[in-house]
Amino acid sequence: MKKHNPHEQFFLNTFGNVETMRPFLKSTLPQKLLDLIDVGSIEYIKETQIDTKLHKNISDLVVKTSLTESNEPVDIYFLFEHKSAYDDKILFQILRYMLTIWEKDLKEKKKPRIIIPFIFYHGETRWKLRKLSEFLTDNLELRKFMINIPYLLFDTADFGIEKSVKYFSDSIRLRLSLEMLKRAFIKSRNEVKDLLEIIAQSGILDNEKEAEQFMFYFFKISDLETEEFMSIISNDLSINRKSEVKMVSLYDRMIQEGALKNAVETCKKALLAGAPIEFVIQITGLPLEKVIEIQKTIHTGQ
Repeated sequence: MKKHNPHEQFFLNTFGNVETMRPFLKSTLPQKLLDLIDVGSIEYIKETQIDTKLHKNISDLVVKTSLTESNEPVDIYFLFEHKSAYDDKILFQILRYMLTIWEKDLKEKKKPRIIIPFIFYHGETRWKLRKLSEFLTDNLELRKFMINIPYLLFDTADFGIEKSVKYFSDSIRLRLSLEMLKRAFIKSRNEVKDLLEIIAQSGILDNEKEAEQFMFYFFKISDLETEEFMSIISNDLSINRKSEVKMVSLYDRMIQEGALKNAVETCKKALLAGAPIEFVIQITGLPLEKVIEIQKTIHTGQ
């Protein structure tokens, strides 16, 4: 199974939610396509429903919709591929996935499904729109006879304030998610300050669960040291006291959770190396009960 990096996990948490995906599709799909499908019929498809042998790293998200007008049910599958860096090989990856689905359908004597690839990109450079045939030959005449894969693209480089207000005004969560993904490679103190103010002003901090998700991603992409974070919070932001307290509280909790996770990993390694329990307690700071609990999971293989 593929390990999710912070960008990917945030993407899945955001767009794995129907209430976020629906306005996103309504705002980004070409109008001619939008007129054909029922966005209200969104359903997420798990890999195991497509092919148990299909590796997890083939696709990030599969969304099923249906035609608005049809004599019989017709499903439309949107294959989402999330990229935080430009990837020349993604079209081959998409083709492999589509072929796997179609082979399964044909084997089961079903009509092959309608699949529309959708690349979501938020890298540091703009996405280069290329066709599959361009990777195979420079001969323009030959390309006319070769396969290509049309795909939809959303590049956060095209996402700005005007488009945000016009297209995503009904979903604060979506607007903030897109803003954070667009700024995923922030470097300067001013960029960090701007993003923290955007988070505070969005109102998302009033929802504890969502606030934790957004702030966790923020700390991952900003990679702030405690001293610098506290300095920005205290000196640079124009936010109310309530938002400031919530941000600091979430930061403290994440620091503690990170420290606990590191202590647990150190404990496991030390126990596996044969270190005595007293020594493990001393180097990790974990209580005796926790060390014994970890020791049991090692012996049982859980």
